[in-house]
Amino acid sequence: MEKKSGWKRFQKIKLSSRSLSSRAKKAETATTRHAHRFVLSRLKNLSDSRQAILSWLALVGLIIAAAAGQLAVAVKEMSTKSPVEGGTYSEGLVGEIATLNPLFATNSAELAASKLIYSSLYDYDSTGSIRDDLASKLTVSKDKTEYDIELRSDALWHDGKPVTVDDVIYTVESMKNPAVRATQASTWRGIDVSKVSQKVVRFKLPAAYASFLHALTFPVLPAHLLEKLPQDAIRQNTFSASPIGSGPFQVKLLQSQNIPRKQKVVYLAANSNYYRGVPKLKRFEIHAYSSRDDLKSALETSDIIAAVDEGADIASQLPDRFAVHNQPISSGVYAIFNNSSGILRDVRVRKALQLGTDTKKVLEALDIKGLELDSPILKSQLQGVKLSSKPSYNVSLARKLLDRSGWRQDGDTRIKNKKVLSLKMALIKDSRYEAAYKELARQWRELGVEVDATVFDSTKTTQSFAQTILQSRSYDVLINELVLGADPDVYPYWHSSQAGALGLNLSNYKNDVADYNLATARSAVDVKVRNEKYGRFVKQWMSDAPAVALYQSSMSYVTAPSARPSIKDTVTPMMSDRFSDVLYWTADRSNVYTTP
Repeated sequence: MEKKSGWKRFQKIKLSSRSLSSRAKKAETATTRHAHRFVLSRLKNLSDSRQAILSWLALVGLIIAAAAGQLAVAVKEMSTKSPVEGGTYSEGLVGEIATLNPLFATNSAELAASKLIYSSLYDYDSTGSIRDDLASKLTVSKDKTEYDIELRSDALWHDGKPVTVDDVIYTVESMKNPAVRATQASTWRGIDVSKVSQKVVRFKLPAAYASFLHALTFPVLPAHLLEKLPQDAIRQNTFSASPIGSGPFQVKLLQSQNIPRKQKVVYLAANSNYYRGVPKLKRFEIHAYSSRDDLKSALETSDIIAAVDEGADIASQLPDRFAVHNQPISSGVYAIFNNSSGILRDVRVRKALQLGTDTKKVLEALDIKGLELDSPILKSQLQGVKLSSKPSYNVSLARKLLDRSGWRQDGDTRIKNKKVLSLKMALIKDSRYEAAYKELARQWRELGVEVDATVFDSTKTTQSFAQTILQSRSYDVLINELVLGADPDVYPYWHSSQAGALGLNLSNYKNDVADYNLATARSAVDVKVRNEKYGRFVKQWMSDAPAVALYQSSMSYVTAPSARPSIKDTVTPMMSDRFSDVLYWTADRSNVYTTP
């Protein structure tokens, strides 16, 4: 009933525009009152609260920033950038990589690759002392003519095959074979190699040879891959581009590149089965450039993280971020006189050139210090012996010798039998060699001697310097480096038996006294006897003047901050011996926490 009566009342309500307007105004007034009371008043409070909240947030942000700054300082104080394992070590040098077969390696790039790819019976440690490599045991006969060497049992080729005595024999026989034309052929004449057992190889020498272990630092080749090849086809075989070795790194690719600069790159990967342990580096790259300008540019653009060269050329004008390490190596640069050429057969002419050469001025022209060299042997190689020094610079005496030899002064030159005293000089394109040539030409011009030089650029010809210049002896004077090594034995460079196209006696020097002392020193086991013989040889060498020693070679090694080669305070007989501790080299750095 109640519901019905309510409905009746609703039906009786009459709506007019006035009443609707009145009711709407009342509703609006009530709504506005409620809005002010419950919403707008609270919004004002919220606005006041926002300022407080923002202040608190700013304070919290400052506290967090301060804590983060304090943490950063603490982390910096308690950590340091240290070398870490892994990464790629990219090293650049100037040279051409024509082959990765060590039988034919001639330049610093090819020798560096050989050192990383292959193993030897012996090599050198960081002090320059000889140490076992593939060899594990040595037995020498009483007369010092037989060397039995036992190989270590854990050495493997990169293809997983074991290194055997057959590999050593194959390598030596290949070096001895004239058809192969190996770079070390002259060293192995008269030496027999044979198999004693599966693990022992025997070397039979015609006479005692005190420095023989140093000759056993040659890279060993895999016989199981090469022995079926004709000996005269070894160089052209695909092995020269994709070889298998047993060293700390294995070849992945040899690639030629022309962009952004012309170069050849050897890509190497760490050998996980290397018998001395796995290298810290994951990869190693050797970048061979055609010029020092390209080498510098590659350093500056971070294409490589290290560069090596003889001399200090690459170190000049580089940014301060690069570290530079310079050290002498056991090599010397000489002005070698061809004793077989018509003019220089006369010892008086050679002596005149010797007396008329101021090597101090040569060093100044090259802007180098501390690399003086007088003789065919380094003073550091002999203990307790005072070697004869080069005669003092004496232009007046040099002119008198030329007068006595029949070369009379005619204006600025000298004439004999209507022939001008002119010498043909040969050298490899190299900034130091070229500077030395210009200074020598200037000094000898004061004596009335003309010099006509041939600068051989190996990047612009398919022929090698050895084939074109050295073997034919097509020069009167040769500016060239002789690798002296860790031992004073210089028999290959100055003994008369080593003269000729295939020998290393590049001066064709022949003297019975020199031959006797070189041969007896080579066979003498007693150190005092050896030193005495070498001293007598040097005295005779100075008297005959088959060459003039210009300066001792040096190695300049430049690295970016991330590169960590282990070469500081090491003794380096050859540039390639810088890799004696390559297992511990690193290319990357990371933060490492230190103990407070």
